[in-house]
Amino acid sequence: IEPDDSLLLMSDGIVEAQNPEGELFGFDRIADLLRQNNSAASLANAAQTFGQGDDITVLAISRVGVAIHANRTR
Repeated sequence: IEPDDSLLLMSDGIVEAQNPEGELFGFDRIADLLRQNNSAASLANAAQTFGQGDDITVLAISRVGVAIHANRTR
């Protein structure tokens, strides 16, 4: 991944979380939460609150760009 990029990995327990009526948490709900810049923990908590029936795992990886300075002293 490039500097300032992020990668989000999640188990199927997020998308397949079900509320008492049988509605799935689903990809659209995940996309909405990610557009609002929710953290991995917030996404996991939202799915768990919605209705956890399986494992819920979310891993967020971000690459931070680092400035490199050419000033070298010898």
